[in-house]
Amino acid sequence: MKSPVLSLAPLVTAIHLLSSSPDVKASSVDIETSLIHGRQAEEILDGSPLPPSDPHRKLKHLELEDQLENQKVSTLSARPGAAGSTCSTSEIARLDGQQLTDTIRKAELQCINGLFSATGSTSRDLFNQNKMITVANAVNSYAQNYPGNNSQGLEQLILYLRAGYYVQFYQKDTVGAYDNQLDTVIQYALDAFFANPNTFTVSNENGSVLGEAVTLIDSSVQNARYIYVLKLRSNE
Repeated sequence: MKSPVLSLAPLVTAIHLLSSSPDVKASSVDIETSLIHGRQAEEILDGSPLPPSDPHRKLKHLELEDQLENQKVSTLSARPGAAGSTCSTSEIARLDGQQLTDTIRKAELQCINGLFSATGSTSRDLFNQNKMITVANAVNSYAQNYPGNNSQGLEQLILYLRAGYYVQFYQKDTVGAYDNQLDTVIQYALDAFFANPNTFTVSNENGSVLGEAVTLIDSSVQNARYIYVLKLRSNE
């Protein structure tokens, strides 16, 4: 098991403010206050990647768990993909390069969500390190021009990476090892996303993409690098 990591409760609370109705302005004070209160309620987590159906890890503190349950930022079954198309697990597993990333971007979110259940050779073909690096590089590329909504299919790409970390955590011998090369490209991708000012657009459309990106921070164990990113942005 991975070593314990910091709670993402402060970021989730701030995302709830950012993904409110576009008519509701989340002030710097509101966001910073939510971050401070979230840090005061932090619990040490078990270090495992988050599953598809629950975007927030079960926390030891029941009150905080209830709070996060009410602030979910991802409702995959209710949101279509960027192009409203469908996808096939076997098709994705055999693709690579641009074909792979284009297929992921155009897929339904619910279809990508289904990849969390991949097993056996399919899990290896989907989530070996080379595939993960390809998708992370695509996130880096699209994040630089992220418009504040999912018109690019960026949410699908990020969700795919989350699925990869989840499946690899439980099937390391089958999927194969992840090393510093993947860590580096994931950092580049997240750096590009959080450097884009549209990342902090106050809208439901942006909130869903932002929520997946914040969850990816946890899945890839990059918490120490990004835990205060929203607080820093709220102070600008």
